[in-house]
Amino acid sequence: MSTPIEPSTQPPDPAPKRTGAGSYFLVGCIVALVVGLLAAIAIVLIVWRPWAHRGGPPEKGAEQTTTEGTLTTTEGTQPGTGTTAGTSALEILAGNPAANGASYKLFDTAGTVLASGTLPATANVPAGAKCKLVVNKTGYQPWEGWEAIGEANSTQNISVALDKIAANTVRLTVCTQTGRRATQWCPTTTRKEFIKGQEPGYCTLHKAPVTRVQVKVCTVTGRRANRYCPSTVMKTFDSDRVPGYCTVHGAPPPQQRTVTVNICLDSGKRATKHCPNVGQRTFPANDVPAYCTVHRPPPPGKPKATVRICDASGQRAGRYCPSTHTERMDANAIPPPCTMHTEPPGKSSAQSAQYKWCPECGTRNRAVARVCRTCGHRF
Repeated sequence: MSTPIEPSTQPPDPAPKRTGAGSYFLVGCIVALVVGLLAAIAIVLIVWRPWAHRGGPPEKGAEQTTTEGTLTTTEGTQPGTGTTAGTSALEILAGNPAANGASYKLFDTAGTVLASGTLPATANVPAGAKCKLVVNKTGYQPWEGWEAIGEANSTQNISVALDKIAANTVRLTVCTQTGRRATQWCPTTTRKEFIKGQEPGYCTLHKAPVTRVQVKVCTVTGRRANRYCPSTVMKTFDSDRVPGYCTVHGAPPPQQRTVTVNICLDSGKRATKHCPNVGQRTFPANDVPAYCTVHRPPPPGKPKATVRICDASGQRAGRYCPSTHTERMDANAIPPPCTMHTEPPGKSSAQSAQYKWCPECGTRNRAVARVCRTCGHRF
């Protein structure tokens, strides 16, 4: 026979405790606290930016140091006079050795250059002004920023540190709204670096202000009229939508003008003074042939001379030769002077001195005569 099983006299185990919900709640609270703390820190760093330069002058005699990128500024190193009617000194120092010798320009809000030169330098500027400093050096990133000047007779310091530009990068002015290269109409701009060959195009969002203009339009083509359009009308367009000029109506062809020139009959070209056979022909003004190159001037010979020759002796005529003529001959073949005709005989020396005898006709003339009164011979 089987022995019956007696029921246990021990009490049953109690139900297990549920502790998971409380742990999850505690962890959630801790996570929410950490996230809120990080969000508060991010808001302070991004929005408030306690290190950012506020632009206003410091308290009298106080010092304020800020760091913006590579800029370190110390303001108010000397107390002022409590007024802005005067000038203050701005000391521009090199924050690192690379900035020594860099060129700088200091502008006011109107864009007028207040001072320029090389670092380090000191500039006297109007007290209470807000100035823009631009620093450039070849091979280094240009730096620019605003600096508020304190009260009169105070001193502000700017320490500029320049960073070297990578060999394959360029620094451009871009529009802050589109991120593309800025134009003169972009309201706000900033400077950014780009890899060479990957520079953005120019901003197309900001354009020149549109104005209404009146132009003369060709009634045939509807485009802007030129001086040859037969009929026109005035129309109004936006300045950026003015049509281009009409290309249908152009200048009329010029009249065909003709000219008559001398032509060498041997070569058919335009004749020169050396061409032996010459005739005249008419050509269009833009189709006249070139000058003849077949007939050229004769080669230069011996030098020539024009000599007066006595008709009787054939020698070079003298002043007493009665009849002469001129010949063109070589300079080295001129004959000797005529010896046949000398001073007419029968004239005493006194008469020769008192009168002038014509060598052509032998007529007596006054001693002061320049032309023979009979034959017109010139003495």
